[in-house]
Amino acid sequence: MDWQLREAMSVDALIVLETAVMDAAGRGHAVVTPEHLLLACLFDEGLLGTLPLGPSEAEALRERLARHLDAHYEGLGLDEATEVRIASPVEAILRRAWRQVWTGITPGAVFDAVATREGTLAAELAAGLGARAAPRGEARTTAAAERSPYRRAPDPGTVALTLASTGPMRLEHVVELAIEVLGKGSTEAVFLALTVHYKGRAPVGCFAAEDAAAIAQRARDFAAARPLAVAVFVGEPPARAETPLWLAAKRLFSARGTAAR
Repeated sequence: MDWQLREAMSVDALIVLETAVMDAAGRGHAVVTPEHLLLACLFDEGLLGTLPLGPSEAEALRERLARHLDAHYEGLGLDEATEVRIASPVEAILRRAWRQVWTGITPGAVFDAVATREGTLAAELAAGLGARAAPRGEARTTAAAERSPYRRAPDPGTVALTLASTGPMRLEHVVELAIEVLGKGSTEAVFLALTVHYKGRAPVGCFAAEDAAAIAQRARDFAAARPLAVAVFVGEPPARAETPLWLAAKRLFSARGTAAR
């Protein structure tokens, strides 16, 4: 993928693309397909807030895509000497998304472009959802994020948890924390880790108050054993959870890295 296309991507779109790349690698696939891309899109809270999906429906759709990937792309042949590459259909999807939103590629634009790639399961699913989706203007998407499965208002007796960085960290350790402590699947764990990497924090979900306190403590114990500069907070992290100078520098240089590593 050329640098101009990558430079046109918003941070949220980069998180989606890098999640797709890492998910493909985790499945032993040498190529990122439209299905990998759509699966990663379905973890973006701004996009989810515009789709006609409840949390359980979104999870069922992600599971269907995961089963399809495992069943149909088993022979893509990733080995230690092979790097995951962006398939030409995926690059075409990203270029179409760029043409749709010249101000920068967003997860919503990627989702809409996936729906145009006929002959794939990803297109079939995205087109069906897109026909019933709310408009995805910037203001609408921002408001929709507050209604997402992660940031929706907690039910009585529940609280929201947020995963946040407190200093430089190793991405693989954050993935492990998300799987072992937060109970996330591997793809969502990668998505959360990349979100923390690029943004400094990521909403985890809503839990019963007692469970939330126990999860936060297990996360502290997990981080202390590494050591890992990341923590799980009940509600929004305090301002000191991020160190502005190093995080700003990290975002600047991360945005110029490679998506297909």
